[in-house]
Amino acid sequence: MKRLLAMLSFLLISMGCGGQGTIPMQGKLIYATSTDLRTFDLDKRQDRRLIEWPHIDTALSVLDKDTLLIDTGYTNPPTIQRLNLKTLVANGLRSGTRPFYMSVHREFFYFYGHLYLADLDKSVQSVHKVAEGSFSYTYVIPVSDDEVVFPIRGDAGKTPPYRYNLVTDKLDQLPFTRQCTPYVWRSVSQQLLCGIDGTSEYYLISLDGRRSAQVDLSGLPSKSPLPLLYIPKYDVLIAGVARMKWLGGHAGEHFDLWAYSFKDGRSEKLLEDNAPGRGGIVWVSQ
Repeated sequence: MKRLLAMLSFLLISMGCGGQGTIPMQGKLIYATSTDLRTFDLDKRQDRRLIEWPHIDTALSVLDKDTLLIDTGYTNPPTIQRLNLKTLVANGLRSGTRPFYMSVHREFFYFYGHLYLADLDKSVQSVHKVAEGSFSYTYVIPVSDDEVVFPIRGDAGKTPPYRYNLVTDKLDQLPFTRQCTPYVWRSVSQQLLCGIDGTSEYYLISLDGRRSAQVDLSGLPSKSPLPLLYIPKYDVLIAGVARMKWLGGHAGEHFDLWAYSFKDGRSEKLLEDNAPGRGGIVWVSQ
């Protein structure tokens, strides 16, 4: 009996606050590797290949549950395409990279030297330049149906991110006093998850800068996990976690895919050696 109670106590601790265990989630993750596009079924925790897609640093955005916007990463020129998940046929839209679709407006952001906004239903001439600057490794983070946040890298990341409103066409700098590389918008708390470059520090902050709190990601087995995706329905962060692995007598860095629950600090490893890069993963509901 004592042994049984000890085993039950261990399970409760490991599954409870700050422990590891299965996090209830449904739907599917779709993500890009350097060779293909894959899907991970969250109901069954099963991974499978969707289509060959031999492009590095591919970015994805959801149009609807059957369609994605997807780019060809480091090609010349990079091309944004519309991918039908039922037929697995991709059709080109325009040159550009890192698309992000705003469903209420039926417009999508993309980068091509500068940051642009294009109408999904109109001609290629229907394009609006949102901002100029250095946008290497910059991603658009939606914070509402009408607003997005993004950094401009020309200042080496020293100034706060910018907020852009699609309705008013207004671009303004956020009133942050700390350095912030934005990763995801935590809609449950109405806060932006920020990282501080060169450190393992993450914090949540409201857009007015008044509500700020440190985030403890110690439940993930890495000092510097890479936040990739937030799933509002479950208040869960999907992150890439680096791990050293020996192959052929040589140590190399491999990236696993983990889930972290903001609700109770629980964490779960979803995939080994297959974590995508930033922008290369989306969640699609059933």
